[in-house]
This record gives sequence, C-alpha cells and structure tokens, in this order.
Amino acid sequence: MKFMNKLILFSTIFLSTSVMAQQKITMNGHVADDKNTALAYASYSVENEEQHTILKGGITDALGNFKVSAINSGKYVLKISMIGYQEKIYHLTVDRDSTLQITLTPTSNQLETVTITANRRQPIVQKSDRVVMNVANSVLAAGNNVYDLLKMAPAVAVSNEGIEVQGKSGVLIILNGKKLPNASIKDLLESIPADQIDRIEVITNPSVKYDAEANSVIEIYTKNTTSTDSWGGNITLNAAQGKKFHSGGNLGLYYNKNKFSLNLSGGYSNNGHLEVGGFNRYVYKGKDEIGQVKSDKDLGGKVKPLNLSAQLGYQLNDRQNIDFDFSLMNFDIDIDGTMDTRLKEYQPESETFTPINSKIDITTKFNSYNLLYNFKLDDLGSTFDLSGNYTAYQNSQSQNFLPQTDPEGKILNDIKANYDIWTGMANYRKAFSKTQSLELGLKYTNTKNNSHENNRSGTNMEEENTVLGYKENILALYANYNTELTDFLKLQVGLRGENTSYQVKEGQDSSYWNLFPKVRLDFTVSPQYSTALYYSASISRPNYDLLVPYTRYFDTYSAQAGNPHLKPEYSNLIGWSHRFKNYSLSLEYEHIKDAISSQITYDEDKLFYTNMVTNFSKRELLGLNLSVPFKIGKFWQSYNTIGVYRQLNNIQDPFTQQTVRRKNTYPNLKTNNIFSLGKDWDMDLSAFYRGDIISGVNWVDELSNVSLGIRKQFLAKKGFVKVDVSDIFLGQVQRWGSDFVPVRFTGSSRNDTRRVRLTIGYKFGKTMNSDRKSTTDTNSEERGRLGL
Repeated sequence: MKFMNKLILFSTIFLSTSVMAQQKITMNGHVADDKNTALAYASYSVENEEQHTILKGGITDALGNFKVSAINSGKYVLKISMIGYQEKIYHLTVDRDSTLQITLTPTSNQLETVTITANRRQPIVQKSDRVVMNVANSVLAAGNNVYDLLKMAPAVAVSNEGIEVQGKSGVLIILNGKKLPNASIKDLLESIPADQIDRIEVITNPSVKYDAEANSVIEIYTKNTTSTDSWGGNITLNAAQGKKFHSGGNLGLYYNKNKFSLNLSGGYSNNGHLEVGGFNRYVYKGKDEIGQVKSDKDLGGKVKPLNLSAQLGYQLNDRQNIDFDFSLMNFDIDIDGTMDTRLKEYQPESETFTPINSKIDITTKFNSYNLLYNFKLDDLGSTFDLSGNYTAYQNSQSQNFLPQTDPEGKILNDIKANYDIWTGMANYRKAFSKTQSLELGLKYTNTKNNSHENNRSGTNMEEENTVLGYKENILALYANYNTELTDFLKLQVGLRGENTSYQVKEGQDSSYWNLFPKVRLDFTVSPQYSTALYYSASISRPNYDLLVPYTRYFDTYSAQAGNPHLKPEYSNLIGWSHRFKNYSLSLEYEHIKDAISSQITYDEDKLFYTNMVTNFSKRELLGLNLSVPFKIGKFWQSYNTIGVYRQLNNIQDPFTQQTVRRKNTYPNLKTNNIFSLGKDWDMDLSAFYRGDIISGVNWVDELSNVSLGIRKQFLAKKGFVKVDVSDIFLGQVQRWGSDFVPVRFTGSSRNDTRRVRLTIGYKFGKTMNSDRKSTTDTNSEERGRLGL
C-alpha cells in the first residue's frame, strides 16, 4: 500500500505538470516525396528558435503523418529529414493550430539507376524498456556462438550460477518465440552459431504477455528473409586452439518466391573438452574438525553440438500469415580422465590416497515444432494470433567412478529423463488508436516427465533402480492495457492469472492460483530525457530436473540430489529508471519469498556431502544500473554498463538450523568496443568483471574476461576472415566454497576458455533482409525450466 500511495502521488505530480501550461497549440504535418507518395518513418524535430532547445522529435507514421501537441505560441524551427532525400528546414511563427504539407526531394534524381546497400545498424541500441544488440553482419557475430554473445550483451551476467539480467535471476530466454529450457541452457546456446542470429533484445521490464516467470526476458531472433523473389545463403568455418583443439561450421540457406518463404540453417562443432580443478572438504564430527578430503580432477574428452532449424512461411493474403518452425538440437559430451582422492585424518594421523578413473557421457536431445497463425485485423495494429508448440526433450547421463585401490568405492550411475511439453496460446490485440491498445491472451501448458535412475555400487555392484516422474498443468489468462494519457505521460497496466497443478512421484501434489500485476508509468520530460516508475510481481518455478529426486555424483564423496518438496519462489519488484539521450540509469529493489538456493547436508559416517536446492525464507536485492555509450569520431563506438548490487539473504545455518542473515555488495562491469579501421577492417574488444557473490550457504569468487578480435571483409563485403582470442587473462576460472560448519569446503574448476580462433565466412545470392517477423512466445517458460 505504501508503494501504491507513492505511485499515485507521483502520477498526480506528472499530471499536474502537464496541465499547468497555458493555451497549448497543436501542429500537424504530412510528409511525401515529389510524386506525392507518403514517406513513412521520416525524422522530424521541433526547436524553440529563441531558446535553441528541442521540444519534441520523432518519426512519421506509416501514412507519413506526425503530430506535435501542447506547444506554446512562438517561433520554432521544424526540421524534416530522411535517408535519400534533401533535408527541409522551416522557420515558423506559430499562434494557432495548423497542418503542414511537406515535400522532400530525392538527393539523386539525376541518376537512372540506384545501388541499394544494406542499412548499417547501430550494434547496440538503448530503448526505454530494453537493450537491442544488432548482431547480423557485425564483427561480434563472426566465429562466436549465442552463449558467447550473451556474455557480451549489456546488463547480462553469465556464470555457472546461471544467467542474470541487472543482477536478477528469473530470466526467460526465447528463441524465435520459443522458450529454451533452463536445465541445459548453456549446452543449447553453445550449439547455435552467432552467424545465424539477427539480433538479441534484453527486456528488463516485460509485460504480462510474457510468462509470470519473467523478471527479465532475452529474445533471440535468427536471420530470416521476407523479400520476394530472393535466394541465397551463408557459410562459416572456424578452428580454434587452446589447451585443446576446436572446430566447427554452419550453413544457412533462404528462398523466397511470391507468398512463400523458406529458411534453413544448421551448425556442427567438434570441440575438445578440458576440466581441471578440485575440492578441498573438511571432515567434522559434530563441530570438531577431524580431517580433510581432497579431490583433484583432470578431465578431457569431446563436446559435439549439432543444431538444425527450418522456418516455412506462407502469406494467405494481405492480412493473414501462417508459419511453421522446426528446431533440432543435439549435444553429445564424452568426458574421461582421473579424479584422485586423498583422505587425511588428524587423530590418529593417517592419509589414504585413492586414484579414480572417471568416465562421464552426457547426451541432450531437443526437438521443437511450432505452428503460428497471424491475422492483421486493421491498419491501426489490431491482431489475432494462434500458436501451438510441441517440445520433446531428452537427457541421459552415465557416470563411472572406478577407484584403482578401493573396490568398495566403485560407482556406476545411469540417469535418463524424458520430457513432453504441449503448449497452446491465443492472443488478441485491439488497437483503439495509435496511442491506446488492449491485449488479451490465453495459454495452456501440459508437461510430463518420465525419469529412470540405475545406481550400482560397491564390490558386489548392488543395483538400485528408481522410477521417477513429474506432471504439471498451467492455465494462464492475461490482460494488458496501454494508453497515452497526455503527450508526455504513458501508462501500461497488466494483470496475469495462473492456475497450476502438479504431481511429483515421491513428492507432493499441489494446486494453486496466483495473480501477477504489473504497472509502468512513463513520463517524457523532453526529447532527450524521460523517466519511468514500474512495479511487477512474478513467480519462479523450480527447473524440472531439480524436482526429480535422482542423484548426480561429483565424485565418490559428493553428489547433487533433486528435491521433490521444492516450492516456487515469489518476487515483488519496484524500479525507477531514467534515460537521457543514449544514457540510462535505473534503481531497483526486489523482495523474494521462499527463495530457491543451494543447501549442503553432511553424512558424518560416510563423510559424504549432498548438495540439494531448497527454499529459504527470503532474499532481497538492491540494484543500481548505469549505461554509458559513447562514440569517438567515426572509428570508435563504445557501449558500457555499470551495475552495483546489494544482496541480503536469509538462510538456515546447516549446524544450528537457525536463520542467518548474509549480506554482500558486488559490482558488475561490462564494455563492448567496436573499431572501424578503414578499408574493410574492423576490430572488437570486449571485457566484463563480476565481483564476489553469495548463493545460499556458498560464496562464489569473482569472474572476468577480456576478448579481442579483428576482421577483414573482402569481395564487396560478401566474405570475411577473422582472428580472435578469448579470455586473454584466464579470468574465467571458477572458484567457490562455504564457510559454514560442518559443510566447509573450497573448490575450483577451469575449462578451455582461452583460445585463439580463425573464422572464415562467405554469403551468396541476393542481399539478405534479416528482419525476422515477430513470433508469439508459445512455450518460453517451459523451455526455460528445462534449462535450455
């Protein structure tokens, strides 16, 4: 209630400000070319001639019209411009409402033929509620995969703990309208070459149209063509050398004829695997430390991701379209090596060394089929969408731990998990005017999991078979209303209701109903400066694999287990954002009830650690985010984000079982720099730093990365060659631990992150229009919970 009272007070101040001006005047305009054809998206600005300040600016609508309201009488300068036309400047004395007819003249009327080149988009664009990272044809795309791109994306933090946006978890990752499951998100994103991506949009304050899981949304759009009578494609090959050798390639093809469009893409990699590190665990009897268990791992192997996708579109008529998408992702990981263990006891003093041969095989398969029907109801933007999706996800993991000197310590563990997810969605948007719309939607999801665990251990290989599973149904209804209260004040109000019922074998059955409101108020002070207040409620359901109580072994003394009693966590977030020109600043506070985080239990008799995700009482996060882009001349563009976060976590002490309040402040810094070196040479320099964080009873050490790449384009920019080096200073070594008795430990792990890579690519056919049609977010939440 306190927040709502403040919101109403702030709204009243905004409205009072907008009505205090006296005798306001409206200026209307229509922009056309010399053949009287309306010019859509021409830029305009209105400047006070005496004060030399810009009062308002924007672009014309689809019919070439613009409107400037609520200005005082006086003298103004009106500027109209558009690429390919001569700029028009008008000096006006305004004393009443008026309508202007404006004609722009082409800059090259004398030419009989015109060569059209691709529009060079800004690599990163800051908008009021999102950041857009334009990837297509940029130096950032060459040689990378989508997981690499997210590490470079503004406001995004990527680590072993997951993906966060502005310090917040609960991030939905959507690929062409389809949600990727959280369970194997890293594997799937690494299987998609960045050369197939058009753009990435990081939405920091999503509407209720997105699933209630969404604190933030990352929309990933692949390249697609919509122009008629076109064909072509692109091919990219790369090879990299770190401690291991890595290679891969991808191919994209497109064909468009009349009302028909087809896009095909695929990629395959054969990467060496490196995993070096270990654990140092302290052994306790009660609160007394009686020894240590040290484990060292040195693992190698192969990682082989494969992805195929197809998009088929057909235009039924001028207002109706139907699209079919298919995605296949396959991820094979073969790991082998040694995981040696030393057990040291203090009384009596002794040390036991056990060399262990380890072999781990992981296979992930993901198939998704999506059908979308779109009906454009009118020219104002009213639409009706129907979509359906079926996703099949399979994950199998085989672990063999074979001690050379201790047959009793032998462990053979096999886990197989199959998920079937059916999703249907209907969305209706009614546009009452250019500034007022209502959106209504319905979504239903049915999820079924069947899992099987086979565990054999000891000299006699005693066998234990467990059949596990999970069922869930979610029905969601939502409404979202947007309106422009004045020329300076915009309001968005949304409400989403979700009914959830689920069953977990060996767990709990439950059904619950929740409402999730969202409110956003935007105030445009001037064309250069705007500010917004927003509030949202959300839910974060556990990943499917965390609910199923099977066991994954880290080594012979530790494992991770699922928790069938895990409950969702609930979040309330308030924020205040500012945008000045291309700079942005936001302050957010998030309160999370039943926060999901790691908890460790310890078996004194077996000296065994079990890591299990559980619910704590609450977690709080206070965040300050600043975006600072700048440009020096024509050769250097820099995009920088600075985040400072304060963590306040209530957890349970593993020994006393009492509530402990943990506090931590950490920075998150990121910079992307693109240099145009001339003669088709360009270079990118990217870096990030994230300070120490806390996660449940654990602490996680700082992470950093610096990467550098240089690219040369040739054959009229149809071909390129790029050389880059990643993680130059080896800042991505993971270090973590816990200081709580009796689960005190430290650990570290390093992968093959420092590599030198060579990439070559070539595109052919007609010029590709990479503006993909927007798709409906059909099963984004479900795929996120799979971990994809």
